[in-house]
Amino acid sequence: MSSKIELQEPYKSLWKVGYLRVGSEGRKMVYLFNSNSDRTTTSYARYLFSVNQGRMLEDGYEVDHIDGDKTNDCLSNLQALTVEEHREKTRKESAGRVFLELVCDHCNAPFLREKSKIRINFNKFCSRRCNALYSRAKGVWLGKKRMEIPEELLTKIGVFRKEGMSDYKISDELGIDRSKIWRLRQENGIP
Repeated sequence: MSSKIELQEPYKSLWKVGYLRVGSEGRKMVYLFNSNSDRTTTSYARYLFSVNQGRMLEDGYEVDHIDGDKTNDCLSNLQALTVEEHREKTRKESAGRVFLELVCDHCNAPFLREKSKIRINFNKFCSRRCNALYSRAKGVWLGKKRMEIPEELLTKIGVFRKEGMSDYKISDELGIDRSKIWRLRQENGIP
């Protein structure tokens, strides 16, 4: 469920309209639109913090919930931390959780990831940015513009489908998002 919100500065000067949505876990997100092709999403906590500060939060900073309750968006419960400070705070608060050190498949930087968040046969990235850059370099998708897809990838998808594998199982095997597998099948006539 979403409701339209009246945007405040600094968002008001950048975006035409905003919608507040509450997820199934009670976490709030703000969806910002200029057009169907020019839109983004930010957490409600980041939105509130930026409005309170009167400026956008710089890259490399995240808004942290001091008490650890991601549904408590009171300004007194929010603080700005660098990405590394936020990760360190989360690690300290997560007693009993196991973290593994991995190496990013794109930039080769070491990073920590909770063991339960790691999927077998998937590439590992330190950030969403590295994931996007890697995917573009490998010829997956670049916006609405299709990049060259290796013929061997299409052949593998065809073979897996003939073996009766679902798109989900193929995505696990190849490390490509299931929706991309479906799109590739549709565009290339793979049943």
